[in-house]
Amino acid sequence: MKRLAIIGCGLRSDCYMHHLRDGLGTEWEVVALADPSPVAIEVYKENWNAESAEVFVNGPKLLAAMKGKIDAAIIGSPNSLHTESIIPALEQDLIIMLEKPVVTTIEDCQKVWQAAQKSKSRIAVGFVLRYTTFYRKVKEIVESGKIGDVLSINATEQLAAPLTSMYTRQWRRFDELAGSFILEKCSHDTDILNMLAGTPEKVSSFASRTHFNPKPEAAMHCKDCKIREDCRYDVARLEPYLMNVDRREEIERLIPSDNDLCVFNAEKDVPDHQNVTIQYENGIQATFSAIMDQPRTTRTISIFGTTGQVIGDIGKDDLKIRYHIPSESGKYKEEQVSIDHDGSGHHGGDSVITEQFIAMLRDQDTPPLAGLKEGLEAGMIAMAAEQSRHNNKIVDMTKLLKSVFTK
Repeated sequence: MKRLAIIGCGLRSDCYMHHLRDGLGTEWEVVALADPSPVAIEVYKENWNAESAEVFVNGPKLLAAMKGKIDAAIIGSPNSLHTESIIPALEQDLIIMLEKPVVTTIEDCQKVWQAAQKSKSRIAVGFVLRYTTFYRKVKEIVESGKIGDVLSINATEQLAAPLTSMYTRQWRRFDELAGSFILEKCSHDTDILNMLAGTPEKVSSFASRTHFNPKPEAAMHCKDCKIREDCRYDVARLEPYLMNVDRREEIERLIPSDNDLCVFNAEKDVPDHQNVTIQYENGIQATFSAIMDQPRTTRTISIFGTTGQVIGDIGKDDLKIRYHIPSESGKYKEEQVSIDHDGSGHHGGDSVITEQFIAMLRDQDTPPLAGLKEGLEAGMIAMAAEQSRHNNKIVDMTKLLKSVFTK
């Protein structure tokens, strides 16, 4: 039986545990928990048959005390705290399910990569979009040559009010904890672009916050606000963003209930819209836009090739291929691609990525779709985007990648 530690007892680790539920007590057991919140520890003990688990306030203390007593770890702590747990976990050759982003600085990319070179650990990074039917189909279409050679990719991530709220009133609004908005929220997306386009060569980015700025007529807290009845971000009416709505009662206590900070007046580092442009070594150009406060949460992608295009909206499970009709100028045919999944979080990706972790726990030789190298590369594009927008320059990704992977 595999002995499992959970570092960061929040909603994301809970999602992985939900899909590990069937093997609890027979194939794996939770023997250690790390989180500064006594409430989170209590919820995890109750939900995951972990009443006898040893408890710690953070990952480093857990890993030091449990050395030789655990086989695997889920690391789901805030982003800036990843490095302090990843390196000792690597040193102990653990099986690791690591929530994205891997780390938040180039220096930590270097440290973690060097530690990994001396480790026998197997790592799956939580780039759950790679595991969705939607993006696997996109990759399959591109690799089949159906749309010819790829020329350009346009992708978006659109955040509706519940998800926007997470980035304007919770801990993710601070770069010190999250790394940056584009890293915390959108390293998923830079990973997908890398999956489709290859090795990034240059990155540029612009970002602004023009909407979620201070409003004198609003209060700092919803409970004190005179305009709350007309505000869609009033915490009393805004449903929290949950990947597992059907498990609301089971995870209720993990949801911040007292955070009624004003999304406009609260101090924050995040932009409310950002654009990133990537030039790849093979000549493919990609643009990515992240925009808050949209009518619905979704991701879209458009891939333009020499003989056709792929157009998709993951929120609608809608994916189409359009082809030229060679003999008829200006005319095309359209093919609808079927997207089926089990309805688990992240458009069916949560259950599939956890199946990958289960295979690793069972010592099956099935490499993850996104390992440590892919995790670092995607994060470094986001870090380069931040360098670009703050310093008003194009960032040389080739040089940046060499600084991490050739040391």
